[in-house]
Amino acid sequence: MLLFGPHALAFDIKFFNKLRIQLHDEPSNHWVLNLVSHLPKLWGPLVQSVPALQHFNGEELLQALNQGLQNGEISESVFPLPNILLTPLVVIAQLTQYSSFLKAALPGLIDTDEIPVSVTESTEILGLCTGILSSLAVGCSSSLAKLQYYGSVAVRLAVIIGALVDAREASSSSEGSSKSFSMSWSGAESSEVVTKILENFPEVSKALSSGLHMNIY
Repeated sequence: MLLFGPHALAFDIKFFNKLRIQLHDEPSNHWVLNLVSHLPKLWGPLVQSVPALQHFNGEELLQALNQGLQNGEISESVFPLPNILLTPLVVIAQLTQYSSFLKAALPGLIDTDEIPVSVTESTEILGLCTGILSSLAVGCSSSLAKLQYYGSVAVRLAVIIGALVDAREASSSSEGSSKSFSMSWSGAESSEVVTKILENFPEVSKALSSGLHMNIY
């Protein structure tokens, strides 16, 4: 079983520098550095599509991320990291760890090689919160080359999600910080039990979809 976890709230500058070294030392991770170098250029089109982000300094933060990963020059004042940086970094860390796991388990595996069916068919992939993005990228990838492709999509989505959360938290109209939890179940009976429990907490906003999952804010 592969379990990709949620936000790493303890992601400090030491962990950042450790990740940066891993990205530079392992040639198969260089795609991450190339991807991050292009993220600031995506901010303009993103703001045009999502006007709610126009007053958020996302481009500046993404430039700081790129500079930090390229040469290690990142201010400690950036920590604790805003979600626009933390969310994609968590995805990057998880995907590079998975890549290292594959290379250790399958010596000689190159990027274009298909991952053996004996590995993929016997492996269950689960993701929690941010880890859902990583798990989807891994689940869609039959090779390390495809992991780079789908991983790039996951990182971009992580940037957008993180930016939206930060922008909402910084908005003057915001009701303050919020926490989000997700749960899932397979039967209607469980759904009814959860709903009854949450009726005792009217301050909780619930988003229910098709009886299969619920997001709680």
